[in-house]
Amino acid sequence: MLKHLPRVHMETTSFCAQPISSDMDEKAVRFELERRACQSLRKVLQLKLQQRRTREELVNQGIIPPLKSSASFHEHKRSLERARTEDYLKRKIQRRPERAELIRMHILDEASSEVSVQAQQWQLKRARLADNLNDK
Repeated sequence: MLKHLPRVHMETTSFCAQPISSDMDEKAVRFELERRACQSLRKVLQLKLQQRRTREELVNQGIIPPLKSSASFHEHKRSLERARTEDYLKRKIQRRPERAELIRMHILDEASSEVSVQAQQWQLKRARLADNLNDK
């Protein structure tokens, strides 16, 4: 190759393709797997970013405060809404009918001591209703 130049002497073996060692092969495989994993994660992230809600939707749902109002105002408004909901639920619980009233209106069954007895009573009641419907 460089034989026609007398003063330049280089080994030609350094230019030959070197055999791939197993260590280099493992590194190449690992690199390829990591590259594919990164591409896959990039695609998933891109899809998630496309599917996320807009800022306006987040403001309308009360997740983030609007840009025009301060965060403290938004937090105060949220606490007032929560207090109003709490008061509403407390009033509903106070007006809740007693157990005896619910039993009288046939919303609840009279409770017996054992669960197995309740199950048998329920099956008997269903059988009676089925018989009554079949007789008609």
